[in-house]
Amino acid sequence: MVGLPRSGTTHLVNLIAADQRLRSMPLWESQEPVPDPREQPGPDGVDPRFARSAAAWDGFRAMSPLIAAMHPMNPEHIHEELELMCPDFTSYNLEWITRSPKWRDHLLSHDQTQHYAYMKTVLQILQWYRPRERWVLKCPQHLEQLGPLMTTFPDATIVVTHRDPVSVIQSAATMLTYGARMTYRTPEPEWYLEYWSDRMRRLLEVSVRDRHLLPSERTIDVLFHEFMADDVATVERIYEVAGLPMQDEARSQLIAYNESHPRGKDGQVVYDLRKDFGAEPSAVRAAFDFYLERFDIRIEVK
Repeated sequence: MVGLPRSGTTHLVNLIAADQRLRSMPLWESQEPVPDPREQPGPDGVDPRFARSAAAWDGFRAMSPLIAAMHPMNPEHIHEELELMCPDFTSYNLEWITRSPKWRDHLLSHDQTQHYAYMKTVLQILQWYRPRERWVLKCPQHLEQLGPLMTTFPDATIVVTHRDPVSVIQSAATMLTYGARMTYRTPEPEWYLEYWSDRMRRLLEVSVRDRHLLPSERTIDVLFHEFMADDVATVERIYEVAGLPMQDEARSQLIAYNESHPRGKDGQVVYDLRKDFGAEPSAVRAAFDFYLERFDIRIEVK
């Protein structure tokens, strides 16, 4: 699954992961894929890796109480395979936690194929621990790495999510400015708006340029407004492309997930590009005409 961050990929991957036929990767597992042989589960049977992830999440929420409403990172939350690439000293993950344009430049100047191969090796290790026939994965970084992605996973079904870039930028810049309070003396909201407007443009430009690398018979585009209108129906369309029958039990598992994870469960954040960043949506959107002209994306921020 590829698509801009904040474009629905998180909800979509967690929803599909509710189908117990599929293998997915919770956050605690991505943070520590291999158990320490010196450790044993506690008296309650909880894996020490899970316990550490839960403690970190509790601390994170204590310092940033709104973060759960913006981007939940509880241990069982299905996360990105991006985490698996960090030990290989790659991925754009560092850009989300630091102001690091030099890292971006370094990352984009190197072929990532070998790092995707490393990530696949770690996935194979996880598969050995807990086998399933098929995986469901997602990572926005894949937008600019479609070549390495398809070289590494040539038989994958690709889901591409689409959303108004201004809504994505507004959401990402707000979340990162909020988080910057913990690591910087000044949050500098204007820096995050400028950097991530540019970063989203780069991601989309490369994805449009390399779109031909995706197998048309195994690729499906998911528009944000259609997904939000009926997410289970969207999953059914994805399954049709993937050749995976939608069984009654699987549909029940998806519906049960939605019922236990209603929208706004952890609160709701009001995003306001004009008020918080002093920017006009039309001015930010002007850089994305090449993308909006290609896909039938509904404008959200006016």
